[in-house]
Amino acid sequence: MSIAQLDTGLDAVHLSTNYVRVVQAFEEVALLAANAAAPLDDVLGLVGRSMCDLIGVSRCSVYLRRKDGLFQGQAGHSTHHDIDARVKKLVAGGVGDRFTEEIVKTAAPVIVRDATEDPRTLRATMLRWGVCDMLGVPLVLKGDVIGIIYLDNEVEPHDYGDEDVALAQAFAGLSALVVHQAWTYRRLQQRADLIESQRRLLDESSLVHQQVMQAMVNGAEIDEILGIIVQLLGKPAVFYGPDVSAVAFVAPADLRHQGSPGLTEDLANLPWVRQALDGLTGDQPSVMLRATPETKCRRLFTAMIVDGECAGYLELCEMATPFQPQDRKALEQVSMVMALKLASSRRSEEVERQERESFFADLIYRRRDVSLLLKRADRFKFDFARPHVLLRLQYARNLDDATPSSALQHTEALSFVTSALAPQAACVASISVPGASLLLLELSAREGASETSLRGVLDEEFDELASRFGVRYLVASETCRSIERIAAEAESVKQTSMVLLDADASARSVLSSELDFVRLVTMSGGFADAVKQVSSWLSPLQRHDEANGGQLVETLRQFVLHDAQIRGAAAALTVHENTVRYRLGKIKEMSMFAPEALDGALRASLAFQILDFAEDTRFGRC
Repeated sequence: MSIAQLDTGLDAVHLSTNYVRVVQAFEEVALLAANAAAPLDDVLGLVGRSMCDLIGVSRCSVYLRRKDGLFQGQAGHSTHHDIDARVKKLVAGGVGDRFTEEIVKTAAPVIVRDATEDPRTLRATMLRWGVCDMLGVPLVLKGDVIGIIYLDNEVEPHDYGDEDVALAQAFAGLSALVVHQAWTYRRLQQRADLIESQRRLLDESSLVHQQVMQAMVNGAEIDEILGIIVQLLGKPAVFYGPDVSAVAFVAPADLRHQGSPGLTEDLANLPWVRQALDGLTGDQPSVMLRATPETKCRRLFTAMIVDGECAGYLELCEMATPFQPQDRKALEQVSMVMALKLASSRRSEEVERQERESFFADLIYRRRDVSLLLKRADRFKFDFARPHVLLRLQYARNLDDATPSSALQHTEALSFVTSALAPQAACVASISVPGASLLLLELSAREGASETSLRGVLDEEFDELASRFGVRYLVASETCRSIERIAAEAESVKQTSMVLLDADASARSVLSSELDFVRLVTMSGGFADAVKQVSSWLSPLQRHDEANGGQLVETLRQFVLHDAQIRGAAAALTVHENTVRYRLGKIKEMSMFAPEALDGALRASLAFQILDFAEDTRFGRC
């Protein structure tokens, strides 16, 4: 055997030995992490100690990344003394910590030698901890640095070689997943423990709480909840919104109180009242307002906190009977239960809103097959057997759709339009798009409900839409009588809005069909886009003819060629005049053409002119 072969064999043995050491160390960590009772700090401490043993150094500290991007000390190990408590107080990655910055940037181990002189470190920290040479090893998961292990030999120097770095990186790579899983499991366990603690508290609570809980489970309304409080505590109860406006109240029957016993708007805005209510938090869930000549009685308030924000208030008024010691606890418990209910309702509503918005986006952007969309429509209670109209609210300024003000504008404008159009139409979906809001309206079954009638209502409300919500243009689509038309009409109202914006037209409400010719003339894509547009107009009729062997397209063509005369079209088609009338009705029902109306005949004429011309161009020859 040659010397080279011997060296290669020894290297292989050495590599194999190191691999075994890494795997053995990782097995210990994995076994501990699998023990649900083992604290996360113990797992991190074992990771650090194992890393020290593998590298042959005496000290390490383990950090995990916080939400703000800094790294919080979690566990420390030293063979000389206990440093765990001190490490837990440390934060890495702050201003001037270029050592940590480099580890995060490269997601790879970084070595500093003579740490007190290296410009990447915080010199004061290195001196205080007596660091000579240090190795920083990242815990990397899916490309993200979720933690860092710092290794050093305390006051003794240590020459970190390639083998040390390879061992550390291998062990850290295995440990990262286990650390993340342990951290995630502990967080879930903490959340489960909190829920269990709350459940036990509810189980041990008062009769008021139990009955309110049961009532809410049964779907009780606010008035019913207040009635239970009044019945059991014998005092008036008031429910307020987050702006301290009274929403509902119930008073004992024998009190004979006229009107709401709650605070009026003026009283609610008294500085000392606002200060007291603004101070309500999770740690201080209730406050007693003193009796004054204005407030007339003592008032016990609790705040319903949902996701860190006040969603409303509950109040007990000291009327009829004085406050009892249990009143405060009872009201706090009821407030907590109602807050949980509100939180659950909010989240369910938000999930429903997002899923409905996603479905609407699939409709207007053609992101799903029609058959799949029809199946999903039932879940959201979309009835595509009913006619629909798309409405685009184009705002005067292009707000950032991610800002709270833009979201509020969209929500408030939607609420206003929905209220104005009832009962002619109902908004079944909406979405915020850059600079605009897009609404899908389902027309009611009442006679006369159409895009034209909606436009009449919106004309009356346009000035208020413009002044209150900054709406510059209000564009309504043609009636959509099939799910396939929705995407085309969404594009139509968008193009109409863009034409109005480009022309800097005065604020107005329009039907998209009123500007069809202008849109065709001004299309940025030129003749190609015009061909595409008119083809989309005729596509529902063409699909019908292909599926049924019909002649709707040809009937429309002959009707236009014969100056919108039924007799001439019937003669050209060699059919009865009633057949032409039937087909024209079918055309109006299936497409955006209303042939017997002047603008409908003009639109059809333009469509055929463009398509006929296209036949003699490269568009027709493609």
